[in-house]
Amino acid sequence: MHAEIFSLSGFPADFVINNERTASLFGDVYKTSLRLLNNMAELLRETNDCIDLAHNLSFDVNIFPYFHGSILGTAFGFWLGIEDKAIVDAARDVLGMQSSVIHPCIAQALRLLISVEKGDAKSKSEILQCCFLLPMIEV
Repeated sequence: MHAEIFSLSGFPADFVINNERTASLFGDVYKTSLRLLNNMAELLRETNDCIDLAHNLSFDVNIFPYFHGSILGTAFGFWLGIEDKAIVDAARDVLGMQSSVIHPCIAQALRLLISVEKGDAKSKSEILQCCFLLPMIEV
């Protein structure tokens, strides 16, 4: 496959992956995603009987965009071919605990993160569908 097929943003995947600045950016996004997922999983384990907490955190206007954006940024990186098993495991952990009370868009993004495949057209479409705040994107 050609690198341009892997681009959601118009930049060839090889440029995104091999560029020092973008590699650093993805590293930061991945660290953020892993930290958020691990913290959410730990919190859910500690408050096993308090499903309202998972609900309230994932629906909070200050937390939702940060959490959702980090997950989708990570999914985009996975789609480009930059994998991280620890993030997938953490996403599975969170979904396995309280997926019924987590905001549906976050749960959808977590399921996508677990299943995204490098350069796959279906994965690309699913990523773009999750980007509901970006109008005028053809899926």
